[in-house]
Amino acid sequence: MSKESLAWLNTNTLIGFTDKRGHAWHWRAQEQDGASNHYPGPIPVTDVQDRLFGWTADSRRLATEVEADLQSMTHLSEDGQPRRWAVVPDRQAICRSDDDTVMGIFGPGYVRHQFSEWLLTTVADLLDDDLAISSAGLLRGGAVATAMLPGDGGDDLVPALLADQGPDELLGLTATTAWLASALIKQFEAIAPGAGEAWLQSVAVGLAE
Repeated sequence: MSKESLAWLNTNTLIGFTDKRGHAWHWRAQEQDGASNHYPGPIPVTDVQDRLFGWTADSRRLATEVEADLQSMTHLSEDGQPRRWAVVPDRQAICRSDDDTVMGIFGPGYVRHQFSEWLLTTVADLLDDDLAISSAGLLRGGAVATAMLPGDGGDDLVPALLADQGPDELLGLTATTAWLASALIKQFEAIAPGAGEAWLQSVAVGLAE
């Protein structure tokens, strides 16, 4: 199950290879805005880009509402008192460029991830652009993104990457999901010898930036 609504799951997740595994449990035709999120075969990379990752994670200044006098006020509070906005210098809000959703609040040193780059470009480069995607989606208002590669066993799917606009930065490398990185490395190595190590190095460089 999921904490996301059916409407969200039907418009912000894409499910591939339904000829082999059938429809997802959350599939509802009436919730899909006229465009099915299910594909009989692999999901086109362009669809993942256009339907899920067609926005950027932007860094924006954060402000709090403080008391003000009539000269410095910028607005009135809910109870009619003068207030102004004061920028918080040591915090930034990471927001979606398309709908302004605040995905997280972080210190000034936090480096935001662009999902299109992390989940599509980097992996495609490692696989010589021969990238097949079996499922992809956004969770938590877009703060978490996932893409999956088809496994060797047909219905068995191997997680590709989980990226997160949060303190864990790349969920696939946290202690609780270390198996994810191991599974992906093995998948890469099966497709192209040396690609697993190259992926791990690229992730390490990305997190250090």
